[in-house]
Amino acid sequence: MRYFLLSLGLLVIPMVFAKDKSLTLVANTPVSISTPLSIESIKKIYLLKQLNWSNKTPIIVINRKSTSSARKIFEHKLGLSSTKYALYLKKMHYKGMSLPIIQESKQAVLAFVEKVPGSIAYIEGEVPSGMKNIKIIGSLR
Repeated sequence: MRYFLLSLGLLVIPMVFAKDKSLTLVANTPVSISTPLSIESIKKIYLLKQLNWSNKTPIIVINRKSTSSARKIFEHKLGLSSTKYALYLKKMHYKGMSLPIIQESKQAVLAFVEKVPGSIAYIEGEVPSGMKNIKIIGSLR
């Protein structure tokens, strides 16, 4: 019984904290984005249903490890089940789709997006100053 309650607590705690955390959506886009991306647009990109920016440049999707708190928050904000999302990505991989690139930390995400045109990612908090190629294209609150 104690094991069950502990397990249940470990599943619920990230969701409680996820409601209070915000993420910033960042990209190194080859096109101008005048308004923040909608939740539906972000979902299309992360579900690999939108593969290119409006000028046909490929979108390079960056994700965090499945155990990352930022990823748990991201999935919660988009209404994605972690388990179903993982299975969905596995299915897309078997269909020959390029999966999101996994980065270990906020710093790794920022370094990648700064250097790679077409990339998109989410980070905790704000973008440090001096990153000239990174544009803030939305937020998940």
